[in-house]
Amino acid sequence: MKIYALSSFFSALKTLIGTTTPSGFTATKLMASLKLGIFLAPLSFLNGFDFWYQTNAIYLNFVITAICLDWVIGTIKHIFYLKDFHFKKNLGGILIKLILTLTLGIVFEGLKYLTIEVNFIVKYLMIALRLAVFMYPASSIIRSSWVITDGKFPPKKLVQRIEAIADSLIKQKKDV
Repeated sequence: MKIYALSSFFSALKTLIGTTTPSGFTATKLMASLKLGIFLAPLSFLNGFDFWYQTNAIYLNFVITAICLDWVIGTIKHIFYLKDFHFKKNLGGILIKLILTLTLGIVFEGLKYLTIEVNFIVKYLMIALRLAVFMYPASSIIRSSWVITDGKFPPKKLVQRIEAIADSLIKQKKDV
């Protein structure tokens, strides 16, 4: 239905424009430009994403670096220490972590624009939300480091607190 409506629109436009030469060269060029413009218009949204990326590049680079380091250290942990490495689980884990972290990061960044009138609260909320996004891969790095160093690093209290947070999240998930 949509394709038919688009085709009808182009036919009507061609009729209205007419041709300035017997070969219809001007109308053909105009129609080609219009079709190209319709299909490339969504790319203009990339300009907005580019601006957002440039203003948040340092934060995004830290998060993406943390995800990459988590993948490397987690892979080492599962291959050499736990000896339970599975390629599909590894690939699935990194993709889920990457997608969730970036998606939630972008959603949380939207709060900045939705609550622009309450600047004081937004600043503190953004700090908390950015920390939450960063701590998702960072907490996994800390737990993997604990396994690799056989409990020598990082400090036991830090690992216990991160485990307590992870356990409370799992408990919340079961309650829902």
